[in-house]
Amino acid sequence: MRRVAPALSLGAFAAALAAAAPGPAAAPRNLGEEWGRLIDAKEFGKARTLCSAWLKESDRSVLAEARKCLANVELSRAETPQGYKGQGVDKALEHLNAGVKAAPDDLSIHQSRLFVLLNAGRMQKMPAAVAESAGLYRGPDALEAWLAYCPEFERRGKPEAGFAYAKELERAYPKDPRTQAACRAARRGK
Repeated sequence: MRRVAPALSLGAFAAALAAAAPGPAAAPRNLGEEWGRLIDAKEFGKARTLCSAWLKESDRSVLAEARKCLANVELSRAETPQGYKGQGVDKALEHLNAGVKAAPDDLSIHQSRLFVLLNAGRMQKMPAAVAESAGLYRGPDALEAWLAYCPEFERRGKPEAGFAYAKELERAYPKDPRTQAACRAARRGK
């Protein structure tokens, strides 16, 4: 499984999303590669035009790719050396939230939302986002994907948000010892 690493640049983020599994109903061509190349080339206008057209499709995997692409277009305006800032983050999150609703079985859209919240300094919103995601996506790779973000809370000096995040995981996976361990680790950092 490929996952979005917490400290990627916008281009690397687009490439990681393009490489992520598109969900069970894969589109016939690699849409992630199409928009990823445009984002990497900083051809954001072309990416917006291409991906906006996909919003008319009924295929959920196409809609998810459209939303990830449009979120990256918005993030291109929001990228700073300190992370993502400003109105572009809000618009990117709108696209990602719509993508979660359109394709709840696409792990990469859930990961993208957590990635943006993390890198926009909105870690206090991650517990609610992971609670929603854990309720919607229950694939075998889900818990590992959610747990991957746990160390970031302590690393970034946000132990309270980390504890809330770990508690949401414990609610979603009450019998899994990994969530209990995450909670114990978060409690120590609190």
